[in-house]
Amino acid sequence: MQKKLSYALLLIASLTLVGVTPSRISANQHYSGEIGVDMQNFAFDKSLVDTVRDFSVTRSFSNHFLNFNGSGPIYNSNLANYALSTSLYGTYYQVSTDDNSTDTYIKPALNKYNLSVSLFPQRTYPLEVYVSKAKDYTLRYEANNRIQTNLLQPELAVVRRYQTEIKDRGMMWKYASNNNYNVTTEYKQSNTVVNRNYDFAEDRDIWIEYVNYRYNPIEAVHTIDIINSMLDDSAIIFIDLGLIDTLSPGGSISVQVDSGLHTIDVYPFKYNHYSNNNVTVHANMLWKILYINPATPNDLEQTTTVASSMVQYGDKEKLTGEAFFEYSDSDEKVQRMNIIQSTFSNNLTYDLSKNQKITGLTTWTRNKADITDISSQLNSSFMHRTSYYWLQRRGPSVSFSHSFSQIGTKTDVDDLTSTTNLFSNRITYPVNKWKYTADLKNTATLLSDNRGYSSDQYSTDLTNKMSFRFRRVKLEPKAQLKYSYNIRKNPDLKANEVETKIGLAGEIRELSYVGTLKFKSQYGWRRRGHEAGSNTIGRYLIDVSITRKFSQRLKVTAMSAFQRESYGGTSKDSTHDTSTINREDENRILYKIDVQSSPIDWASLGVAYGVISQKGATISRFSAMLNATIPRYKIPLKAILLSETRELEGLPKQVQTSVETKTSYRFRQITFTLSYSYRRESLLTEKFSLHEVLGKISRHFAL
Repeated sequence: MQKKLSYALLLIASLTLVGVTPSRISANQHYSGEIGVDMQNFAFDKSLVDTVRDFSVTRSFSNHFLNFNGSGPIYNSNLANYALSTSLYGTYYQVSTDDNSTDTYIKPALNKYNLSVSLFPQRTYPLEVYVSKAKDYTLRYEANNRIQTNLLQPELAVVRRYQTEIKDRGMMWKYASNNNYNVTTEYKQSNTVVNRNYDFAEDRDIWIEYVNYRYNPIEAVHTIDIINSMLDDSAIIFIDLGLIDTLSPGGSISVQVDSGLHTIDVYPFKYNHYSNNNVTVHANMLWKILYINPATPNDLEQTTTVASSMVQYGDKEKLTGEAFFEYSDSDEKVQRMNIIQSTFSNNLTYDLSKNQKITGLTTWTRNKADITDISSQLNSSFMHRTSYYWLQRRGPSVSFSHSFSQIGTKTDVDDLTSTTNLFSNRITYPVNKWKYTADLKNTATLLSDNRGYSSDQYSTDLTNKMSFRFRRVKLEPKAQLKYSYNIRKNPDLKANEVETKIGLAGEIRELSYVGTLKFKSQYGWRRRGHEAGSNTIGRYLIDVSITRKFSQRLKVTAMSAFQRESYGGTSKDSTHDTSTINREDENRILYKIDVQSSPIDWASLGVAYGVISQKGATISRFSAMLNATIPRYKIPLKAILLSETRELEGLPKQVQTSVETKTSYRFRQITFTLSYSYRRESLLTEKFSLHEVLGKISRHFAL
């Protein structure tokens, strides 16, 4: 600790003495810092409906820190500049469950630093060298683990504690000969280590490893060898709720079981946890009882080396381009994975005239991933696209494009390469009268691979739309027709699709007692057909909203929408998908009201309530938002309330509620921030709640 502090102080003093004399410190050197305390708290609770089983956990972090930043020239600004940032902090950690509680204090240490030195910063060839280190202790809310039940302390898997250490070092060199040619090259090596910190023996979860000796579905009875691999704990074994035996550490037993599905329960002596598993037996087997760390996909120990170069070229008038190349080598020790990736891209634009230009894009990527002793995979891709544009502000616009791409995937057991040619063109013709626009798109996609599969897709999309206004009425009709044809080989298939949409949108402003009325209606029909049959879907939508301003402080919007989907089709043989043929028509109705108000000058409130209803399901949502700034002290305050209720036919009601608040205050150089969030979920069989509090108070200073 003292050694690190002495080194940091010596480094700062050296840079100051080399850079300037004491009389010039304030003019050339810039020093600032921050001292303060931050806090992070999570409280999670879970209970099972109609049972007395529940559990909870509270985890808290608090850091007291001293941050220091410095920058300035070394000797003079033409030779070199430096930038330095350090963070000295200590951490207090506390965790408690229903049965246990503990706390830990980590002494202050220099856990973060970042130093960069720029050589010849005023020249056309500056070089920057940097090194950094960051060590953090964090809490994470991992919502996907809420349903975990097979762990020693399931609640600890929901709010987890991690330690992260990142070390970076590298250099960046730039060269600019003139405005038409710039080069940037960087080399960087990064090492990241993320570890989960365990509490209350949560890494002592019971696991059963199943090994099949010989598959034999004919025999009715099989021999099972059970071994207790827990060397410091005994275990009681139950099979299909029947007591088998108590195995001492390292003990074993052989039993006979019938062929089929069985339930295995294992109860240890030392820890209050058991394992419940279902296994299908069709052979003589080995069951090994052991401890295993709970799943931690976020844990890693990774070293990544990256070398990259970017070149910007062109005359800045007609030709502009940018080429980029990057090579990265990533080695991950926890998952025993190595990834080597190379990437190249070149993007250029050439202006033929004021209204015409050509663009080109080329990309190439090669990615090789190896998992030690398990598998390897090589992915490669190449793509080139050339496009021509003829654009006119008040006349027709035309574009043509062709792209070629090749994608390959090679594994230990497979080798697949696919090639795609894509041709497209677009013609847009606007007419000033009634703002009429016709838009035509044509596309041809030709796909093939090395296994003999091919797919040729041709499509045409025609859109007509216009917009006109008469006094307070605005109308926007729109019609769209799309046709596509597909030819496949291996397997052979010829299919076509027709889709049409007709819609009308508009608004009527300043209606008496109503306000502004907006509406939108649309009818769409789609048919997909081939030799075996066809499927059709029809959709009708109407949406109406009314917005009324009662004053400068109150605005109300009411909205209603109706959607109907009808299904049909024909089937000529059993290979055709009949899901839409026998499907019932569906209706959906939406109601929503939104109120925005400013009852006082320094606060605004928004409230919204909506309901979505269809056969067998109703979903209602309520939200409220408050934004305020307390006048005298200028303290901002923000609060959000969200609630959603789901009522599904034949199931209990499900409710999800969340509340978030945030505020901050600054007095001279002192800054205070505080945020609080609460989430509660009442699901079918479980209830969850989470409280999260984040706070920080600090003082900034400058030297």
